[in-house]
Amino acid sequence: MLKKHLAFFSVLFLVVLISVSSAANAQQGWISNVVIKDFETGLEVSASEPLVAGSTYNVSLTIVVPYTANLMLSVSTGLERVGPQYWYVIEDSAGMINYSVWNPSENELVFLAKQGVLSVMLVGKVPSDACVVSYPQLDLELHLKRDITVVKLSIVEGSIIDWIKHQVVDSDILSFEETLSQKKQVLESVEDKAVEEYLSLANGIVNLAESFAEKGNIQLASTLLELIPSSAEDIPLKPIKPLHEVAMPFIAIVLAAAFAGAILLWKRTGSQLDYVKSITREQVRNLEALLVRASRVDRALASELEALKRRLEEAE
Repeated sequence: MLKKHLAFFSVLFLVVLISVSSAANAQQGWISNVVIKDFETGLEVSASEPLVAGSTYNVSLTIVVPYTANLMLSVSTGLERVGPQYWYVIEDSAGMINYSVWNPSENELVFLAKQGVLSVMLVGKVPSDACVVSYPQLDLELHLKRDITVVKLSIVEGSIIDWIKHQVVDSDILSFEETLSQKKQVLESVEDKAVEEYLSLANGIVNLAESFAEKGNIQLASTLLELIPSSAEDIPLKPIKPLHEVAMPFIAIVLAAAFAGAILLWKRTGSQLDYVKSITREQVRNLEALLVRASRVDRALASELEALKRRLEEAE
């Protein structure tokens, strides 16, 4: 009877510890010494750097079990297997793993809760479509940043004890962000020298591209960025020619492309997906605000913008 009571209180104590650690930040929990390295380069990925969809990583970590109890624990991963196995044991001095039944090719490693340290290494790949949200009926594909659970520690068929999550991006998002940074640098380099109206509208296009990207429409966002000059030499400086001669071709092309994308989204959306529809309407409002600003630059330009507006109204 005494042994049963001791066993009961051991389990109860461990559950209390688990509850406390679950409420704490993952960095202060049972999982520690987490090191993530790119499988190809061997370079360490810091906590502030994202993982890349489709890439493979080595993840080493230590699990500190504070108390022995008659409980089975599980550490699992959201990564995909790329080799013959997920898990490699570095240290198991307390004998937590039952090696006679352990299958390292499974994404879950089950072990007994024994006071001590369990150090393991995980090799896995971030799913290639981790950032992709597809709407086949609309022929639309969004690319959104998301968090992936690299490792999760829990009681078998019970509560989660601790976890490590990491942000994931894909190559489309990375390419957009690289181009965005380059375009911003170009505009900043001529901030005091460029035609003010031109610079204002160019910055408006950049902001609009960022807005589209935040909603996941990387394709349209990238198309908008392509219309911003890649070199300061291609930006009109003041004073040179009349503004409409310099800026009108640029603005007309940019806004035509922007409205073409908006029209395409509008047509695809219809009443099929309220979520995508709300995104489209929001971006159309942003485009209309940009048109108002641009129409103040020149009457000839205003005429071009009015034509674009009619195209949008026809698309509705």
